[in-house]
Amino acid sequence: MWTVRIIVTVFAFYEVVVSDALSTGYLVLGSSLSGDVYENFLALPIEVVEGNTTIHTTRRQSMFLNTEPMSIDVDYARKQLYIYNKYTASLEMLNFDPETGLQNLPLKSLHSGLSRGFVMIALDWISNNLYWTDPIFRWVAVQSLQTNGHYRILVYDNIERPTGIAVDPIHKYMFWSDVGSFSKIERSSLTGNGRKTIISHRKNAYPIALDVDIASSKLYWVDALRDTVERSNLDGKEHTTIRKKALADHLFVDIAVFRDVVFALEMASSTGGKVHLFNKDTGVSHAKSIESKNSEIKCVTLFAPQPTITDYCSNISCESICVSETTGPECLCREGFTLNADGRTCSETSGLLHRALVWATATTVCAADITGIHDELKYIATNKTCFPNLGSNLNWLTVDSHDQTIIFADGSDIYKVALDDVHTKQRIASATENVTGSYD
Repeated sequence: MWTVRIIVTVFAFYEVVVSDALSTGYLVLGSSLSGDVYENFLALPIEVVEGNTTIHTTRRQSMFLNTEPMSIDVDYARKQLYIYNKYTASLEMLNFDPETGLQNLPLKSLHSGLSRGFVMIALDWISNNLYWTDPIFRWVAVQSLQTNGHYRILVYDNIERPTGIAVDPIHKYMFWSDVGSFSKIERSSLTGNGRKTIISHRKNAYPIALDVDIASSKLYWVDALRDTVERSNLDGKEHTTIRKKALADHLFVDIAVFRDVVFALEMASSTGGKVHLFNKDTGVSHAKSIESKNSEIKCVTLFAPQPTITDYCSNISCESICVSETTGPECLCREGFTLNADGRTCSETSGLLHRALVWATATTVCAADITGIHDELKYIATNKTCFPNLGSNLNWLTVDSHDQTIIFADGSDIYKVALDDVHTKQRIASATENVTGSYD
């Protein structure tokens, strides 16, 4: 059972006033634990007072959950907070409503088996789908929050290190950054189609986190290498830098836009994370920054009213995942399944090998369809395929997906076994000593 503690501690915060904002809500911060302080979530009220927006740092709420948040997002209407937990490499959700108080909030696991890279998440609050990037697995994926763990990898080719991600369910776009050999920002539909590079390849850039300002139809991002806050139109045009930091050891790592204000999270070796407030048009700083001396702030988001639009998925029943696109609802199938002619139901893909996780013990090689990676305890444990008694000292393996074979070393001998119903084992080479690895 998850333990929840509501604790009041001393933070190095200041009363921050921002002019001309148009809405109210909460600034939500996720942090890692430090010392004896048990809190890793903080909600700071944002309130309109006589034409100004005040961030009430003295009226903050804090709580502790057994998680390490590295990326967070909010569904304001459903009162839910979504978390990428780096400690367990999983996606989690909890009911979250600072307007009524942060009390008795159980944590629900949604999807396990992510990498422990710089995973970022973004929510489509219209269709109720959660998107994420994984720079280690090199893909962009989506999971329905209405079906039982059904997810689909949307982008996995011609992608190196996807990091930042933002979803605009009003204009029906998904954005992500790729900080591989040449950094870029791409855009697609919410189903991953119509993929397009909107910010061209650049060497000396590292766009690490994104956010969409839906009201102004602008994309904002922070660049950890250039130490900048930048923006463009949703098609990448009118690209400009609105703020640049001067300190070399300070990195921007996350961003959230609230009306006329950009909240940019800065990490530095000498601090535990600091949130800067900039005017979204001019880049002018608003009062003092927000920082904590008791924990290390890792991520930021906003708990505030989100714009709404017709949800086409409310009138159709998709077996796996439904996305509300510009022309209407579109059903997607979970990994390993294809859409049937009715456009709603799915059938398991046959005749092809699926993407799989392969591992070995001293005597056995096992493989599990990656479609089960969302819950390895319930799925992989009971749905893996194993080849037992292949040897006594298996210490190296690789997969030849073209020939559909697994190649492994048992002591000084190298074998291959076919991925078929016979599982025929064949010795293909021998060495004078134990084999511990190989390369082409």
